[in-house]
Amino acid sequence: MSRQVLILNKKLKNTNWSILTLILPFIIFFVLFLILPVGGLLLKSITNINGMDFSIFGSENIKYTLENYRKLFTEQYYLKMMFNSIFIPFCALLLSTIFGIPVAYVITRPNFKYRKTIRWFISIPIYVASVVSCYALLIFLGPYGIVNEIMKNIFGHSLKLVFNIPAVILGTFYVTISAYIRTVASSFEAIDPSITEASSSLGGSPFYTFRKILLPLVSFGIFAASVLSMSFSIGLVVVVLIMGGGTSKIAMISPEIMLKSLGFSYDIPFASAMAVTLIIITLGFQILIRNYFKKREKVEI
Repeated sequence: MSRQVLILNKKLKNTNWSILTLILPFIIFFVLFLILPVGGLLLKSITNINGMDFSIFGSENIKYTLENYRKLFTEQYYLKMMFNSIFIPFCALLLSTIFGIPVAYVITRPNFKYRKTIRWFISIPIYVASVVSCYALLIFLGPYGIVNEIMKNIFGHSLKLVFNIPAVILGTFYVTISAYIRTVASSFEAIDPSITEASSSLGGSPFYTFRKILLPLVSFGIFAASVLSMSFSIGLVVVVLIMGGGTSKIAMISPEIMLKSLGFSYDIPFASAMAVTLIIITLGFQILIRNYFKKREKVEI
C-alpha cells in the first residue's frame, strides 16, 4: 500500500513540474512586462527625475518626494479629473447592465427566431475600430448631424449632443456594450435548459425564473463583464478626444497621462503618479464589484 502511495506521489510531483514548465514562459513574460514596469511607474512617481529613462539609482540629483500625489489629490482640476474618470465609466457600466443583461438573455433563447441576426448586429462595434465608431457617432449626433437636423425641422433649434460628459458616457457605452453582452451571453448559454423547464413545470413565471434562478447562476459572468467593461472604459482615450472634444473640455486621467508623457507639458513623474492612481482605481472597482456579488450570493442562499 505504501509503495502505491509513493508511486502516486511521484506521479503527482512529475505532473506539477510538467505544468510549471508549461506556464513558466508566461510567468517570466508576466514579471518582465507587467510587474517590473508597474514597479517602475511606482518608483518614478515618487522622484523628481523628469525623463523616460530609469536612471533613478545612484543619481546625485535624485529626490524622492510625494509632491506629485499631493498635487493630484489637492488641486481642483485634478480632483475633477479623477471624479470624471470614475463617474463616466460607472455610468457606462450602469447602462450596459440595464440593457446588456436582458439582451444577453434574449439572444441565448433557442426559441427566439432572430437571435443570430441580433447577435451579429451587436458584435459590429467589436469588429470596428473604436475611433471609427466614435467618429460615426460624432457625425450622427454633431451640430449638423441627422439628429440635430431633425430637431431643427421640428422644434426650430438644435441640441448640444456632443463635446460634453453625456456624449462621452454614450460613446463609452457604445464601444463596450458588445463585449459586455457577449460575456454575459456565454454564461446564459452554459446553463442547463432543464433548469428553466423545471421552473416552468413548477409554476414559475418567465420573469420569476429569470430573476430568482437564472440571474444568480450567471452572476460570475456579470462580474467578469463588469470588470472587463470598467477596466476598458477607464482607458478609452479616443472617446474623450472625439466625443468629448479633448481634455480642454472633459478632463480624465487617461488622456492627461498621454499629454504629460508626449505633449508640451512634459512631466513624467506626474504622469507616472496618475498612472499608478488609475491602476488603484481599476483595482478598487474590481474589489467593489466582487464584494457586491459575494454579498448578493449570500443573500440568495
